[in-house]
Amino acid sequence: MNIAALKLNLIKVQRRLRLELSLRWDRLGYRLKALRGQAWPVPAGKKRLLFMCELVPARAGRMAKWLHRLGRYELVLLCHTDGYVAEFVEGHFDRVVRYRNAWHLRSQLERLPDIYLVHSFAPKCEYPDLVRQTVDAPFLLDMQDVIVTYHGLEPPYAWARKELQYERRCLAEADAVIGQSLEPRVGFQRYAIHPRPRTLFFPLYCDDDTWQPLSGPRPDGEIHLVYAGGLAGSHRDRRQFGILQFHPLIELLSAQQIHFHVYPSPSTLPPDYEEYYAIARRNPYFHMHRPVSHGDLTRELAQYDYGFLPFFREDSDLKQEKMTYSTSLKLFNFLEAGLPVVISRDIHYQAWMVMRGGAGIAIGKEDVGTLGARLRATDYPALTARVDRHRRYLALSQQLHRLTRLYDEVVAIHSQSPSV
Repeated sequence: MNIAALKLNLIKVQRRLRLELSLRWDRLGYRLKALRGQAWPVPAGKKRLLFMCELVPARAGRMAKWLHRLGRYELVLLCHTDGYVAEFVEGHFDRVVRYRNAWHLRSQLERLPDIYLVHSFAPKCEYPDLVRQTVDAPFLLDMQDVIVTYHGLEPPYAWARKELQYERRCLAEADAVIGQSLEPRVGFQRYAIHPRPRTLFFPLYCDDDTWQPLSGPRPDGEIHLVYAGGLAGSHRDRRQFGILQFHPLIELLSAQQIHFHVYPSPSTLPPDYEEYYAIARRNPYFHMHRPVSHGDLTRELAQYDYGFLPFFREDSDLKQEKMTYSTSLKLFNFLEAGLPVVISRDIHYQAWMVMRGGAGIAIGKEDVGTLGARLRATDYPALTARVDRHRRYLALSQQLHRLTRLYDEVVAIHSQSPSV
C-alpha cells in the first residue's frame, strides 16, 4: 500500500470512528427533547425550502443563489458534516444546518418546522430516504449520478450494493424527480419502476453571473487546455476510477507541446491529487493548480484556450449507460468562461450538448495523439462566437421558472393528499 492509499484509508477510518462515537450520544439527544435545541422559525412572508443532501453538490449553491433573488423562500441547506464543502455554498443560503448521523439528522429536522418542500440531491440516497419518510412535505429527488448506471444491479463494491436500496426507494417514491441528465431514465428502467413519478429535465445550465468575456488565443501562441473537477491517484482501482487517472493523457499531450492545466475539485480528497504536483514539477507542459472556490472558477478557466473533458470508455469498467447519459457541471463552467470544449465522443449526452451548439470539438481516444495539429488548424474566433451564442441559450436565469413551477405543482398535489 503506498502513502496516498494509506492517507485515504486513514480519512475513511477517522470518519467511521466519528460516526460510531457520535451515534450513542445523538440517539440519546433525540429521545431527550431538552438536548435538541430550540426550533428555528420561518421568517415572515417566506416559504421554507429545504435543500437536503449527504454530499453537497456545486449545483446546490448556484440554484440557491437564483432562487434567493425571487424573494419567496427561506433557503436552508441540510448537509452531512463530512459532505459539506464551503466553496460550493458561498453564502447563498439563509441557514446551513449540518448533521453527523441518522439520529442527529432526526434531531435537526425537529428544529426545522413548516417545511414547504424538500429538494434533495443525490448521490447518495440513504439520508435523503430518511428525510422522505420523516418530513410531511413534498419530496423532490435531484439526480446527477445514478449509482445503478455505474455497475448495474449487482455492483462489485459493497458501498454501491448498500446504496441501491435507498436509491430505488427515492426514485420510486419521490413526488418528482429532477434529471440533470438522462441517467434517471436508466434508473427507472433498471429498477423496473412503474408508474414513474413526474420528471423534470433540468440540465445544470450556465450561471449568467459567471460569464467571462470572449478572448482570442493566448499571446504566447501555444495551446492551453484546462480541466476542473474530480481526480484520482494511481493508487485507486482503475476499474472504478480509470477515467479520472490522467497520467497517460499527460504524456500524450506533452509530446505535442500542449499545455494541460488541472484544477482539482474542492471536494476531492488530497491523497487523490497530491502525486500530480510531483508530475508538474518535472513536466513543463503539465500545470497542477490548487482547488478554487466555485465563485472564482470561471475567472481562472478564462485564462486558457479550451476546456477539456477527456472521459473515454476504454479507461475504466463503467457501464456504457453511465458514459452515454452522464453529465457534469464542468462542461457548463467551460462555456461560462467563454471556452470552446474539447470533449470525448464516448460521453454521448455531454458531447451532444456541446456539438448541437457548435461550441467545441468531439474526439475519440485515438485522436488524442494528433490533437495538437487539429487545434492549430481550427478557426478559433468562429468557435468562441458559437460558444457565446450557446451559453446564452443555456442561461440558468431563463430556465428558473420551470423549476419553481414544478415546486408549486407538487406542493398543490401534496396538499390534496389524504395523508395531509
